[in-house]
Amino acid sequence: MNLDYIFPYIILKEELAENTLSSIKKQVESKFSNINELLNGNEWEDNIHSTFKNCKCIITKLNLTLVEDIINPLVDSFYKTLNLKQTTSPVLVSSWINISQPNGFQDLHIHGHNYISGVLYLDAPENSGNIQFQPPLAENSFKNVKNYTPKNGQILIFHGQTPHRVLYNKTNMNRISLSFNYKYDMV
Repeated sequence: MNLDYIFPYIILKEELAENTLSSIKKQVESKFSNINELLNGNEWEDNIHSTFKNCKCIITKLNLTLVEDIINPLVDSFYKTLNLKQTTSPVLVSSWINISQPNGFQDLHIHGHNYISGVLYLDAPENSGNIQFQPPLAENSFKNVKNYTPKNGQILIFHGQTPHRVLYNKTNMNRISLSFNYKYDMV
């Protein structure tokens, strides 16, 4: 587990072993017909198909226990690094699969207050679009950005208020990722 301290935010980065990623992909692929039915075209008008609109929590709905078993301890570790006065452990509240087609992108956005957010890259061809984090202040919006090149099996976890975008998929292949939000309570 690596922690990058950028701006006032922390990004947790974890790389899954190839056999773990393979097991996750098998579990996801076994549910592909269900996922395909839940995909909504161009969810954010950016050439990304997502289950976001049609399914609140894909991990729970499709019983992707292996994914949850891997992400839960990482989210707990990340939460502890925030040094917040916690009343309970973070709870998974939403998750979705994104399929970024060629030229797909996502504009700058945040996930919200009291959220820990993240992404697991299931299939990330080279040049399929970096995730870019940037400072929250408008005057610094294009200075000091931090890019992460997605890799198969990479997990990034960050605070839900961290501004981020996904750059263009410059390949002729799809990038497939699973995103998630955990909610936490503060004293």
